Amino acid sequence: MAHRRLGHTEGNPLDYRQEALELLAGATLKGSKFFSSALKALSFGTGCRWVGLGVLNGDGTRIDIITLIEDGEEMSGFSYDLAGSPCATVYGPQRGDNHFFVPRRLFALYPKHEILRKIGAVAYRGELFLDSEDRPLGHVFALHDRELDDKPDSRAFFRLASQRIGAEFNRWQTEQRLKQGEALLQDAVASISDGFALYDKDDRLILHNSTCVDTFEDMGQAFPPGTGFEEGLRRVVDRGHVVDALEDPEGWIQKRLENHRQHKPTEMRISGRPDRWFLVTEYPTCEGGTVIVRTDITERKRMEEEQARQSGWLQKIVRTRTAQLEKEVNDRRRAESTLRQLNGELEQRVKQRTTDLFRAKERAELANRTKTEFLNNMSHELRTPLNAIIGFAEMTKDEIVGPVGTSIYRDYAGHILSAGSFLMEIIDDILDVSRIEAGRIELEMSEESLTELVESTVLLVRSRYQEKEINIDQRIDKAIPPLLVDERRFKQILVNLLSNAVKFTAKNGTIVIGAERCTDGRVAVSVADNGIGIPEKKLANVFKPFEKIEDSMTRTREGIGLGLSIAKGLSELHGGELLLESTVGEGTKVTLLLPVPASVPIKASV
Repeated sequence: MAHRRLGHTEGNPLDYRQEALELLAGATLKGSKFFSSALKALSFGTGCRWVGLGVLNGDGTRIDIITLIEDGEEMSGFSYDLAGSPCATVYGPQRGDNHFFVPRRLFALYPKHEILRKIGAVAYRGELFLDSEDRPLGHVFALHDRELDDKPDSRAFFRLASQRIGAEFNRWQTEQRLKQGEALLQDAVASISDGFALYDKDDRLILHNSTCVDTFEDMGQAFPPGTGFEEGLRRVVDRGHVVDALEDPEGWIQKRLENHRQHKPTEMRISGRPDRWFLVTEYPTCEGGTVIVRTDITERKRMEEEQARQSGWLQKIVRTRTAQLEKEVNDRRRAESTLRQLNGELEQRVKQRTTDLFRAKERAELANRTKTEFLNNMSHELRTPLNAIIGFAEMTKDEIVGPVGTSIYRDYAGHILSAGSFLMEIIDDILDVSRIEAGRIELEMSEESLTELVESTVLLVRSRYQEKEINIDQRIDKAIPPLLVDERRFKQILVNLLSNAVKFTAKNGTIVIGAERCTDGRVAVSVADNGIGIPEKKLANVFKPFEKIEDSMTRTREGIGLGLSIAKGLSELHGGELLLESTVGEGTKVTLLLPVPASVPIKASV
């Protein structure tokens, strides 16, 4: 269409519109070429400098310009924000009859729109078109740098042309989607490993993949779209590709057509080097067509043939094995008879053994009670004279009632006092072990400050660590809440752990007492030294009563090995757990894990 100067300053405008409508009505172009030609005709018919086709994007916030005509020439498309533009009224909920017209002073209504300011647009006309579900899809617009009239014929012309363009856009968009869907279908079919073919309701081939025809060596171009099912079938049989059809081609074809009409599966043996077997499966479509899938089952057929060849051999094996089984059954029956006899004898032995064990248990319990009573009696019998010995030795050592005359006697009294105190500690430890094993210790629980418990315990063993000039380092988390413990027994645990640490730490060594919250809410109280450590072979038995680190022949430290056993027993009575880790030459760390009262919130620091 030859371009004329816009503005209709000459001639009759109705003539221009009539000519533009004739161009639109007779247009044979499609898609983008149609949009360009139609918008040029619209520009010519309206006399507007700018006309275009815009489409709403996916999120409904921007307009994509598909085609733009400026002064009769097609320009490059672009995008712009819908908000703040006159097009927003076209798409708005109050759009009325899908038409919007501003005859003058357009930039005064939309002062922030940069594009309108740049081109100097004065008037605007826009027409919305909908998709197949009556949703806003796009619009046709016209802009001019002079005022426009809104005469009925002008409006009718613009709306008619816009709806024609909108209809073509709907058709073009649908066509693009169909092409995309067809391409996706072709890709999907091509990716299928089995042979695939689709026939329409008239039994004409629509499409197939390469696997479908590659099966036949010389028929790559023998199945173009539109080929009838029977026609293609006869081509394959005529060229001798179907081994089963060689003797009676027509009979096989008729049987295959009958299966095809009833969508029944068919097995086919195709000639080749070597021959191959295929299972043809058919599925009807909702439009009356047929989907055919051809699967290679050669391996399965070979396995079936192999099984058939081995059938006789297997039957012979079965007969032989049956005879063997009959013999085995008879042997088993005889064995079962013998087993029942032995089982009866075993039951008698078990009953006798159970009786013996029960009596042994009673004897052990009696012995344990006797041991406890003996230890209690011995405690009284030993502690009374031992207390007298300790008391008199202390009085003699300190010369309470007067001088003893010779200093060596005071030294002897000191040795007697030390040995008596040590013997008293051993008696107390043995009694505690006995009470723990008998479950005769009852705890008097109360909430106690961990810091105060540790400090008072350190004072109890001060003379021991000061004698060896050992440094005690306390690292107690002050945020730890009060613990629910038996004060006396908890101190006894700490005293035993500290005494062990002092005993096996060299002069000028260091002992660290730590306490912190664990991630599970428990409190970890640890005593770590840098002493001699414990050999790995002895770690498994350190908590057993009378277990000592040093051998009896090389022992240099006193004690009978009850401290850790008592500490472990008392820890478990508190609902806690005692853990030990040690390395020879580096030291030992014993950790007591204790629960916190249920009322205390858990705020783990480690």
